[in-house]
Amino acid sequence: MVTEDIIGKYVTLNSATEDDAEFALAIRQDPKMTRFLPRLDISVEQQIAWIRRQREMPGDYFFIVRNEDSERFGVIGIYDFRDDTAGIGRVAMKGGFFANREAYLLTMRFAFKTLGLKRLADWVYAENVRAIKFFTFFGAHMEEPHFDEQRNITVRNFYYLAEEFDETEARVKKIIYSGRFKSDGTDSAPCQPTL
Repeated sequence: MVTEDIIGKYVTLNSATEDDAEFALAIRQDPKMTRFLPRLDISVEQQIAWIRRQREMPGDYFFIVRNEDSERFGVIGIYDFRDDTAGIGRVAMKGGFFANREAYLLTMRFAFKTLGLKRLADWVYAENVRAIKFFTFFGAHMEEPHFDEQRNITVRNFYYLAEEFDETEARVKKIIYSGRFKSDGTDSAPCQPTL
């Protein structure tokens, strides 16, 4: 589905267009990113076709994450709506600490406050310690690791609750808007992929 831009202080989320296909595919095929993400072995033409279908699919939002200079640095999505629950994922971002967190916070806010969802859920590779810390930063309820036969990997499922979001948002905003970083939302250290 397509929605209006979601604008934060340092990042903007845009509904993906066909023009974003090459970028979206490249970030999902980047070896640094795919260590703990399912790699997409498709062509740009297939990615264009997927975005075209996704833009029409009810309950499926796929965002391109841009910095203040409108440069793309990530993707994130909300999908698989079931009643008042949806998945939050398709996350691959190469921004800094603060920019990545603002993008994720904006996505959660959109899901809970605009779409009225009560629960967001997803899974993560059990060995992906960085991502687990990232999701826990936002108050994720992490389940115990288990072997997922469909994916043939050990994963940890996690979820967020709408009733806890206001407290999470206040805490995260205090950290990311503290003024201790550059205006583009990155920290002073070289940017490494967070997820």
